[in-house]
Amino acid sequence: MSSTLWLIFLSTLQASHMYTVDHNVKVVLWPEGDRPLLPTVGRSGMTVEVGPVAHSTVNSALLHSTKVLVLAALDFVQKHNTIVESGTALESPGRRQVPVFKGVGKIDYPRSENGDILGFIHPNLQGLLELSKTISVGDALFQMIDGSTLTFKGDEKGLEAIQDLPSEISLYPFFVNEAAYYEQGVALAFCVRV
Repeated sequence: MSSTLWLIFLSTLQASHMYTVDHNVKVVLWPEGDRPLLPTVGRSGMTVEVGPVAHSTVNSALLHSTKVLVLAALDFVQKHNTIVESGTALESPGRRQVPVFKGVGKIDYPRSENGDILGFIHPNLQGLLELSKTISVGDALFQMIDGSTLTFKGDEKGLEAIQDLPSEISLYPFFVNEAAYYEQGVALAFCVRV
């Protein structure tokens, strides 16, 4: 099971704290100007992405881990605010190796000129745990309706940001085949570890 903490304008102290609560937490920094998330309406915030889980279902283990993380986040904020209000210096929690990723783009499903989907996530990527496997040029990306395989080229529309990255940088797919993103034209997104 995995939870991903989407870090947006949030302190690294809180990310470190969340990682001590659950070592499956991964921090993803979202690109500037591309933040369709609730915390962008305030000065600070975070989003906890839970999954993968099928639409309209409940996974009790993920529900429990999410509850633990949300309560830990609220406890951290309360403690932080109390310390700041008292004028006491914040203690450093020490150095922790929290996995941090940065979103670099997202791609759509292959479509016809009419906008009809022509292929779906390849079985090799389906069910992939978030940020657990890298993808390289030549790897299977989509299974086309006619049975052929469309491979990852690295220059797909939506991935312009990776063109400036060194070739040895690993790309991690996430939001793989999530139903909530079909209407937004997102088959999967990509990030790099920073």
